Amino acid sequence: MSLMLVAAQSDPPIVAAPPLAPEPDAHQERHSELLSRLGIHSWSIDLKTEAVRWERVSPTGAALVVRATLSDLLRQANDADSATFRGHLKEAIDLGHSGPVRFRFDDLDQSGLEIESVCVLRRIHGHPVVIGLYRSCDREARQAGMVQALRSSLDTLVAESTSCMLVLARDGTILNCNPPFLKFLNIRERKLIIRQNAVELFSRVSDRMEGILRGVLLSHETIGGHAVATFHAGQVRDVRWKAYDLAFQRAEAATRIFAFDLHRVDSDDLVG
Repeated sequence: MSLMLVAAQSDPPIVAAPPLAPEPDAHQERHSELLSRLGIHSWSIDLKTEAVRWERVSPTGAALVVRATLSDLLRQANDADSATFRGHLKEAIDLGHSGPVRFRFDDLDQSGLEIESVCVLRRIHGHPVVIGLYRSCDREARQAGMVQALRSSLDTLVAESTSCMLVLARDGTILNCNPPFLKFLNIRERKLIIRQNAVELFSRVSDRMEGILRGVLLSHETIGGHAVATFHAGQVRDVRWKAYDLAFQRAEAATRIFAFDLHRVDSDDLVG
């Protein structure tokens, strides 16, 4: 089975096609509402009548449904994206399913929105209907850009901080560190310490520091404090420390930031 998606000769020019008009849907199914909370929306096309039903969320957060014809829908995409969507439908018709496939459609509020779609072919009330789900790729791209910007800011903070600073995985693996920390361990090159376990390194210099670090790795909260630590070389120092997670990551996988300064006991003198 195949389908030729060609607009009729009487159709208005593509550039003159009006945008699809959304309307509130009072009978939206419960499962669609739950999917929307995950940023996933549904669409369907009755291949016999070419009736389109396209769910989305308005800028105010209201659930909306676009109802139109297939020709109306295709006018909302440029030639390349329209061809991609035709191929998406044809594959579903020929194989029973298709996707994920990415393309762009314009509407009243989401000009140029890139989406990723999957779909299947079903027969409903005697009509062949392609039923699909889609999600926004633009939101994903914005989130990825935000994360990258935060990571860049973190790298700058770590590099320029005068405190000893570590970026740690949940198991204590060192992902990044700065020159003051290298000086603290008397290590010249950063590459000699990256991917090593910080707990093991701290156990070689101070039992108290090892204990503080273990507590830091167990917590998901922003915590800090100070303690008097005796180092294995015989020095006694007042350790002032702080630890926190990066807010844009899941708690169970979040990178842990650990920073500390060493002071002479009963003094504000910083020991480099």
